Amino acid sequence: MTVSIINGTSHQINLFSTSDTLTIQNGRKLILRPLGLNEDDVEDLIVAYQRLEEEPGCFEWQQQIERLSSGGFPQPVKVIPPGTNLNAVKQNLPAPQLDVDFVDFLLKGAVVFEYHDPIPQADIVIVSNLFRSAVKELGSDTSRLATVDGVVYKDGQDLRPCGCTALAVG
Repeated sequence: MTVSIINGTSHQINLFSTSDTLTIQNGRKLILRPLGLNEDDVEDLIVAYQRLEEEPGCFEWQQQIERLSSGGFPQPVKVIPPGTNLNAVKQNLPAPQLDVDFVDFLLKGAVVFEYHDPIPQADIVIVSNLFRSAVKELGSDTSRLATVDGVVYKDGQDLRPCGCTALAVG
């Protein structure tokens, strides 16, 4: 049986095997496991990231990470090309009246959704968390909607995700 998947985001979805990832920053971040590392090297890499977190910008730990990561990185097990972005129309409730005089920035009320684009016909439709929230709040069926789960970064210093390990459906 073939499962039909539509990507309702403008981003390519790269799915990586969990065996191709490492957990760093006390379990807060998944990164790609560099190719060719034995278990001792993996431990050294995790320690180097821990030390770099304790000593930001330390050249020694950055050099250690670069050396251990020089073998390249695994490829995704599945790539889902970008699609047409599904949108939700939102509105902000009135801003709360706070009895404070130190707020020097704009405060808005909570987001409420007014409408969402129609959900395409497919077994699985990959959407943003915002779109899924709109569908749920407006009482529509989320059983075929998927969002990325297990966000993966190329390395511990990268701020932009390069993929995920799963799709969370429902």
